[in-house]
Amino acid sequence: MNVSHAVNAFLSRHGFSPAAPDIHAAISALLFDLEDGLENASPGRGLRSAMPMIPTWIRPPDSVPVNTSIIVIDAGGTNFRSSLVSFDAEGNPVVSDMQKTSMPGIEREYSRQEFFDKIAGNLEHLKNKASRIAFCFSYAFTAMPDGDGRVIEMSKGVRAPEVHGCLLGENLSRALVAKGWNKPEKIVLVNDTSAALLAGASAAVKGKKYGTYVGFILGTGMNAAYIESGEIPKIAGMPGADGGPQIVVCESGKSDKMPRSDFDVQLQKI
Repeated sequence: MNVSHAVNAFLSRHGFSPAAPDIHAAISALLFDLEDGLENASPGRGLRSAMPMIPTWIRPPDSVPVNTSIIVIDAGGTNFRSSLVSFDAEGNPVVSDMQKTSMPGIEREYSRQEFFDKIAGNLEHLKNKASRIAFCFSYAFTAMPDGDGRVIEMSKGVRAPEVHGCLLGENLSRALVAKGWNKPEKIVLVNDTSAALLAGASAAVKGKKYGTYVGFILGTGMNAAYIESGEIPKIAGMPGADGGPQIVVCESGKSDKMPRSDFDVQLQKI
């Protein structure tokens, strides 16, 4: 038996072509999902985009903060990190009071109150050290025009079903005040992809600034964010939708227009 023929037959049976996918077909399919996702509010199947294309209502800042401090939170897939970032008169950041612990909901299922109480407890070392909080939340949420975010679902092994549908900033603010904090002036939610874009854009030094920026994450999953300069049809007419540039989170790992092999389907289930 010809081994090469046998291998090709096995792969073909499972929909895994030994030849590379056509790059132009892949680009066209992805562009369709990008464009359709900006037009339609709800992801769909078939000839509808499976990518939600989430507007963040945020654009890169024109300048970095000066002479101020901000509490920074990173809720990732496994770890929960928090620190204080202080900017001097030149806008140079200094990170202090860094702490890392596990994400609530990893070891057992949490109720909504337990989840936010645990997060507030994790921030005790930063109590009232700043009036504003920047919260990088690496789970699916709908960004709100006021900077808050409504949880779509928890994933990555975090068990907190009661958190679904909750406003993150509002509930965290309430939990912090219950622990004796001054009410935060502002809590702004971004996801890791937006945070990567903002970090690159805001840290650009003279001679290294560009016309636009992209945030790209390749980890447990894949995602991308970019700056949309045109009007976003699905939010036209909404308060705050002024048609100016804003960051859009693609959720590009959800694009489903390219054929998947049996191996891809099984890997997705892990």
